[in-house]
Amino acid sequence: MSPAGLLLSAAPAASAGGGITVGLVVGIQLAAIAVLLGGFAWYVRGRRPGLATASRFGAALAGLGAVVLLIAAALGPAGSGGTLANPIPDTVDSVQAGAALYQANCARCHGVDGLGGGPDAATTQFPPANLRSGHLLQHTDADIFIWISGGIPGGMPAWSGSLSETDRWNLVNYLRAIDGRGPSPVPSAAGPPAIASAGLAGVLAVGLLAWLGAGLRRGRRSERRRGGR
Repeated sequence: MSPAGLLLSAAPAASAGGGITVGLVVGIQLAAIAVLLGGFAWYVRGRRPGLATASRFGAALAGLGAVVLLIAAALGPAGSGGTLANPIPDTVDSVQAGAALYQANCARCHGVDGLGGGPDAATTQFPPANLRSGHLLQHTDADIFIWISGGIPGGMPAWSGSLSETDRWNLVNYLRAIDGRGPSPVPSAAGPPAIASAGLAGVLAVGLLAWLGAGLRRGRRSERRRGGR
């Protein structure tokens, strides 16, 4: 995947509602787990040193995951995804208006055909995205609107100052038309970011349980050795 594609993939495509992303929720949960494990490690530090060590490691692992997810949530595009809906109907007039706007403002980078090979494509830090690759199908209309409005660092400039809100939504409808799908007024309840966050939480949970179990076994072996002396 190109750097531009990676930048687009980083934008959240799903939320838990009310602007709260899945990553934010999981990050808060991991932070709570880190605090609980840290407290447990302090509680058993004298009686179960092996378990205390495993708990401290688990707390550090959960804390690291929490920091990563919370920073990602804090640095995500403002207003990204969420419950923002496309207010412009997917009509022929809207798509035609978007097509004219695209050719006047976007084609020099993204190409007249949307494949990313416009005459100014080499002037940006990251190559313009191929808008017909199917990548946009992974994102909501709200995501695309936010990218057009605020731009992509190192790539696309922000268009909110030169194009009206209606113009930007017409561009969204045009991009949906050339990418093979109409607008998606309601963001999906789950998507790749939600699955990724759940998978990360699952991996961390399994790791925590494994370390806690190993610490418990080491503590029991240590107690048996001390008892046999």
